[in-house]
Amino acid sequence: MWQERAACRGEDPDVFFAGDNERGQDRRSRFVAAKAICARCPVIVQCRIAGRQERYGVWGGVDEFEREAQRR
Repeated sequence: MWQERAACRGEDPDVFFAGDNERGQDRRSRFVAAKAICARCPVIVQCRIAGRQERYGVWGGVDEFEREAQRR
């Protein structure tokens, strides 16, 4: 399975998903941290494909706002 080779394996999942009241700079900082992990991932393409329809979180280096824009 591609997930076994993911750079995020063993990372804190909170890095990839916003807290209930997370806004502004806190959210942007978390996105940057998550995307930095994704940038060194050998299976980023597979993850991006798998996360295409996810409503929340960073998947394959793409956050929920970027995925929504791509769907439009």
